[in-house]
Amino acid sequence: MKGRSRDADIPAFFLETGPGQKERVRSELAEPLLERAIGVIYRPETEFLSHYFQAELSRQFDAWIWFTETRAVAAQETAYALPGLTKPTPSASNPHPPYSVQFIAVL
Repeated sequence: MKGRSRDADIPAFFLETGPGQKERVRSELAEPLLERAIGVIYRPETEFLSHYFQAELSRQFDAWIWFTETRAVAAQETAYALPGLTKPTPSASNPHPPYSVQFIAVL
């Protein structure tokens, strides 16, 4: 599906693949495709068996979201604007004070 999405030459899109989609489209998207797993430990001797699986998009997922290009999301410091709230400081028991992350997607 990654190759097909790239070949469509659309920078970003949302494709509904679930029951709300036309049956003809769902049928096309049910064709088994070989998908590469994310986050696996690379082992060359078992790469095909341990890194790839068969995916049937419209039978497994409600939607496909595609972004041709992405970039890393960085943590933003939390704003403390309410009276009485203070910015947390690192300590031995809490070396990483809380931060908030904003996810913004443009489709």
